[in-house]
Amino acid sequence: RMTRQMMMLLHSAGLIPEKAELIDGVLREKMPQTIQHIKGIRKSQFAVVNVFGQELVYTQTPLITDDYGEPEPDLYVLRHETEEKPRIEEACLVME
Repeated sequence: RMTRQMMMLLHSAGLIPEKAELIDGVLREKMPQTIQHIKGIRKSQFAVVNVFGQELVYTQTPLITDDYGEPEPDLYVLRHETEEKPRIEEACLVME
């Protein structure tokens, strides 16, 4: 299984494509998005921002799950602002 640290080293060396994410120690290529998927994310983002505020809502950005995972969910909401890469423990809502 690949760790997040291994993934970051390979990425900085240019050996991992941009459209990849680490899930349970496996590097997976991200699927292309359909227009329906894009519209769904935008509508969800608008609704969630109205409830939680823009500062706590993240879209398609890394969320650390453990040493073997850093997926990029469609949308997630943090309980509080953070200066570090967000961790799953800090999220109160995750949508994929």
